[in-house]
Amino acid sequence: MVEALISKEKISTHNTLSKIAEILKPILSPRQPMDAVEESLSSLSSEDQLFALHWIQVMSVSNIELTYTLAVNLGKARTSLSLKSVRVWLHESLALYDREGLYPAMQALNNIEGFKENHARLAYTSKLVDVKPKLDIFIRGLSGRSLALKPGDEIYTDTEHLYLPNSISKYREKHKNKSLYKAMACFLWAQTWYGTFKREAHTSLSTQARLDSYSNSALAKRYFLTLENIRLLANIERDLPGLFREMSALSPLLMPKEKVWKVISKKLGKKNSTVEDTFEALDVLLRLSIVLPETDYKGSLNLAEVELKIADRKTDTFNKISELLNRNIIDENQLEQAVEAFNASQGAEQGSADPRDNSGQADKPSDAAKDGSSQLSELLKALLQDVESVEGGLFGDIPSIEEQASGKDDRGQSGLKPVLGKQIELDEWDYLRQRYREHWCRVNIKNVDEIHNNFKQQTERKYPFLMTQIRKVFEAMRDQPRYANRQTDGEDIDLDAVVNMYTARLAGEELSERMYIRRQRQERSVSVCLLVDMSGSTKGWINLAMRESLILFSEALNTLGDQYAIIGFSGLTRQRCEIYTVKEFSEEHSIITSNRISNIQAKDYTRMGFAVRYATQRLLKSEAKHRILLLLSDGKPDDYDGYQGEYGIQDTRKAILEAQGKAINPFSITIDKQAQIYLPRLFGPGQYMILDDVSTLPLKLSEVYRKLSA
Repeated sequence: MVEALISKEKISTHNTLSKIAEILKPILSPRQPMDAVEESLSSLSSEDQLFALHWIQVMSVSNIELTYTLAVNLGKARTSLSLKSVRVWLHESLALYDREGLYPAMQALNNIEGFKENHARLAYTSKLVDVKPKLDIFIRGLSGRSLALKPGDEIYTDTEHLYLPNSISKYREKHKNKSLYKAMACFLWAQTWYGTFKREAHTSLSTQARLDSYSNSALAKRYFLTLENIRLLANIERDLPGLFREMSALSPLLMPKEKVWKVISKKLGKKNSTVEDTFEALDVLLRLSIVLPETDYKGSLNLAEVELKIADRKTDTFNKISELLNRNIIDENQLEQAVEAFNASQGAEQGSADPRDNSGQADKPSDAAKDGSSQLSELLKALLQDVESVEGGLFGDIPSIEEQASGKDDRGQSGLKPVLGKQIELDEWDYLRQRYREHWCRVNIKNVDEIHNNFKQQTERKYPFLMTQIRKVFEAMRDQPRYANRQTDGEDIDLDAVVNMYTARLAGEELSERMYIRRQRQERSVSVCLLVDMSGSTKGWINLAMRESLILFSEALNTLGDQYAIIGFSGLTRQRCEIYTVKEFSEEHSIITSNRISNIQAKDYTRMGFAVRYATQRLLKSEAKHRILLLLSDGKPDDYDGYQGEYGIQDTRKAILEAQGKAINPFSITIDKQAQIYLPRLFGPGQYMILDDVSTLPLKLSEVYRKLSA
C-alpha cells in the first residue's frame, strides 16, 4: 500500500515537472537548464508543486525569462517562507515587472533573503494606499482644493500634487509611520499655502532661476529648503497649533546653538514673513559654514515641475481670458481696469491679511459664473496662487483663438500654446494574478471638436415622428407623480397596508392608522453617463446610428432635465487609452453638444475596463441620488496587446462590479450577435439588451432609460 502511494506520488511529480518543462521550453538551454528547475521543485510536496505550476503559468504570460527565474527560486522560497509570504513575494515581483521592467523583477525574485527582511517590517510599515483616503480629506480641508496624493521616489510637491513614498517603515510603531505621512503631506501643503514658490509677478525671476543664479546652487537649495522649513513651521505653529504639536512630537526641529540661527528664526517666524525673507536669510547663511537643522518630513524641491505647473496655469488663464475677449463678454478696457483694481485691493490687504485670504489657493474658476466681470475676477484670483500681483500689460497682446490654435500670434511669433489633453493613470484587473495592475492604463482625456455639418437638423428631419414620440415619453416621465405609501391620509387606499392591518387584527395586535396612499410631486435626482464605443469596428452605419441616437436622446434628456454626460472611448494598448469628452455633467445642453456628437468618429480598439472606471469616477462626482451608466457598444472588450479574450472580459467585469459597489446602475446596449455568450457574465441578468437591428437603437435607448430612471 505504501509503495503504491509512493509510486503515485512520483507519477504526479513527473507529470507536474513535465508540464513546467513544456512551458519553459522556449528558454531552456545549456545556460538555463531544466535541471536547475527540477532541483528547485522536486523536493516540494505535490500540493506545492501544483502551486508552482499555477504561478509559472501565470508568469509565463508576462515574460518567459522572468518565469524561468521564478522556477529556479520557488523551491528555496517555499522552504524558507510561508505560503502566504510566497504569494506576497510573487505579487511584488510582478508589480515591479509592470513598473520597472524585467531586470528589477528578476533581482527581486533572486533576493529572497532581502524580501524576508522587508517582509518582517510589514507589521509596522504604513502604506500610502492605506492612509490616502483620510489624508486626502484632511489636506482638502486645509487647502479648500484638491491636492492629489501620488506615490513618488522623492517627497515634493509640484503645487498640484503631493508626492509621497509608497511605504514608510522608519519607526517600529505603525501609528508613528502613519503620523509621518501626515507630517510630510502637511509640510508640502504648507509650501503651496504660504508661498514658497510665489514671485512678485510673472515677469519676475522664479524660485528656480534665483537659486540657480548662486555660484553653488546645490548648497543654496539645501539652505533654502531648511530656511523654508523654519518659516513654514512657524506659520503652522501660529495657525494650526494642534497640527504643529503633532509634527513636533514626531520630529522636533532642533535649532543649532549659534546666535545667527536665533536671529533668523525670529525673522522667519514673524506673522507676515514671506519667501523674500527666506532669500534674505539665505544670503546671510551662505557666507557662513554652520550645521543645518533637520527634520524627517521636509522632503525635497523639484522646481522644474513647479515651473511647468505655473506655466500651465498661466496658459490656462490666458486661454480663458482670450475666450472672454473673443466672445465680446469683456473688452480690453474692462480687463485693464479689472487688473488695476485687483492689484490695488491686494496691495491694501498686504501686511494685515491672513495668507489664506490672498494666497490664491482656490479651485479653478467655475464655468457657472453669472457674467464676464465675475469670471474675470475669479481668473485673476487664480493667478495669485503663483504671483503677488498681476502686471498691467500682461494681457495686452493676447492672440485670438485661431492664433492660439496655430501657436502663432499676429506677428508670426510663438504665442500661446493650445491647451493639451489631460492624462491620468488607472488600474487594471489581472484575473490570473487576482490583483490590480496599479496605474497600468495611461489615459488621455480629450475633447471632441465641434463640426458644423447640419447633422442635428438632418437627423430631426429624418426622424420627425420618432423624435416626437421620444419627447412625449420623456415629458410624461417629467410630469409623472410619485406616490407615498402607508400614510395617515391620502387620495386612495393602500391595499398592502389593509392586508397587514387585517392580519394584525386576527393576531390581536395593535392596528396601524397608516392605510392610505398620497400623491406627491418629487424632484428628479438622476444623472446618466452615456459611454460610447468609438472603436474601429463601429465605422460606417453603426457609427451613424449611434450619433443619430445620441442627438435624439440628448434632446429628450434636455426636456426631462436630468444631468447627463457623453463620453467616448477607444484603446490602442495600455499606453494609449483614449477618452473623448463630448459633454460633461457641468455643461449646459446647447448646439455645441450636437456639433460634437456629429464629430464622433471610429478610432482604435475596444479596451473597455478603463473606460468604465473613468465613467464611474465622473458619476461619483455627480450629486444625483440615482446614477446610471449606459454603455453603447458593438462588441466585446478587445485590444491587440493581450487584452482580448478572457483577460478583457474579466477586467471589464471587475470594473462593472466596482461601479455597482458604488451604487451606480450599469446597463449595456449592444448589436453584437455573439453578446449572449459574454454579456451575462459582464453585467448580470436583466442588465443588458442585444439589438438585432441597429436602426432601432434610438427608440430602445429611450425605453431602457425610462425603465432605469423610474
